Amino acid sequence: EGQGEIRVSIGKAELLMKERFSQFQSLIEDHVTGRSAKEVTSQDLQGFWDMVLFQ
Repeated sequence: EGQGEIRVSIGKAELLMKERFSQFQSLIEDHVTGRSAKEVTSQDLQGFWDMVLFQ
């Protein structure tokens, strides 16, 4: 049971590092450059990070 929980934690950490950080970086770049079709606000950045923490 403990090994399963460790594997789940490792999987979540890998997902966070591989996907979520790159998504967040893209959002930051869109916020700074304004190149996105829709404006990315600081509230959008906070909301994304809140969602990641919730997951």
